Amino acid sequence: MIKFQLITIIFMIAFLFHVNAVTAQEAPQVLRSANPRDVKIEAQPADEALSSRIREEFEILLKEYLLIRNTYSKKMAELRAEETNKDQLNLKIREAYKQLKSKDYGFYHRAVDIAELKPNSLAARDVLLWVLNQTVTRAERQGKFAEAIGRAVDLLVLHHFDDLDVARTALALIHQVSPNRDKLLTSLYDRARTDEVKATATLALALYLEKKSDFVAHLHDRPFPFRIVLYEDIDEKGKKTTTESEPIFDEAYETRLRSLELDSLRKKSESLFKEVAQNHKGFPYVIGTTKPKSKRALAPQRTLAEEAQDHLNEIRDRQFPSQIAPEITSPDIHGKPLRLSDYRGKIVLLIFWGSWCAPCLRDIPHEREIFSRLRDKPFVMLGVNCDEDLDKAEKAVETHQMGWRNWTDGMPGSGPIVRAYRIRTYPSSVVIDNKGLIRYKNIFGDRLDRALDLLLHELQETTGKAGSHSQ
Repeated sequence: MIKFQLITIIFMIAFLFHVNAVTAQEAPQVLRSANPRDVKIEAQPADEALSSRIREEFEILLKEYLLIRNTYSKKMAELRAEETNKDQLNLKIREAYKQLKSKDYGFYHRAVDIAELKPNSLAARDVLLWVLNQTVTRAERQGKFAEAIGRAVDLLVLHHFDDLDVARTALALIHQVSPNRDKLLTSLYDRARTDEVKATATLALALYLEKKSDFVAHLHDRPFPFRIVLYEDIDEKGKKTTTESEPIFDEAYETRLRSLELDSLRKKSESLFKEVAQNHKGFPYVIGTTKPKSKRALAPQRTLAEEAQDHLNEIRDRQFPSQIAPEITSPDIHGKPLRLSDYRGKIVLLIFWGSWCAPCLRDIPHEREIFSRLRDKPFVMLGVNCDEDLDKAEKAVETHQMGWRNWTDGMPGSGPIVRAYRIRTYPSSVVIDNKGLIRYKNIFGDRLDRALDLLLHELQETTGKAGSHSQ
């Protein structure tokens, strides 16, 4: 009897070993051949319950969030209607915005807490993407906002690194530099497995590194620590005063940014563009997931490879500067004819902007200074507005006292002017010399001032020599 039981046990062990061995041999083939997005795993009741709970709790949170936002909008409207003193109005608006931000941060942390109930679920992914989408129009670098975004990024790269919606959302986050974005974009690129996700993550990282190299170049012209101008006012004596932000980055991160080699960043970006253009053809170029027709989305017929090739062409153009500026013959925002070639013989500054773009609006005071300072020189400033709503463009021109003429080019990324000039980020600047050649692109601040002064000096010397020869 004992011998029979022993034989039975040995047989069962051998059978289990055989089953496990076959499973181990077959499993890699399944993982290699299957698209992870197509693999269906039967949900357990406990999983479904947690996913339902995530959706329910997030729906409650979202209602509270929208209520706070609507209350803030009403408060802003009341302040603008009641307060006639501009200085007092600005103070009250700033205070109200501070209160709003402090409440926002609590919502973002609560949202991540909800996602942590089952972080690998699609319900949690959607919540985390909502948190991430809050950084599209405003950057997170330090403090509670950055902490909430960091928590969301950690969960996404751990549980959803091969998710197409996550990669497409990353494409919308390339315009600001931060430690969280460094981690998100590099992690998605390193860990993505599915071809389309890999292609999207590769393009996102290429675009981000391109933008990062431009920012690092700009950072070299600015004092340490880097700050931005929040407000401009006029004091009682008529003198302009500025209010700057706290340091944008923590000291260690800014030090690392300033130590980066621009050439290395640009070469890495270029190699990633080549990878997409050559190896990932046919996948659609879709930015974000929340609004298919949002301003951030480009024309749906474009592909990732086409977008990458456009950037490679732009890199090539930078290596061979002084390209002829494409002609612009569109009407201005008031419907009046406006042609770029009419200004041949002058230095032309083109600014591509939109009323929806906070960095664009922050640059307008400096643009007004340039416009005023060079008014009597052979110089002209022209804007290219990228608002889908023309009324918003006209209102922004009036509100921000933009004395220069502006073309209208429709939705960002899809208009004929931005396509001709290969504009990818907002704001963008293009400096054209008196012969109609593009001499500089995407320079701002002191670098822009110096470039304009240099070209005007060259023009003055040229015309002076021509005048002396004719006498």
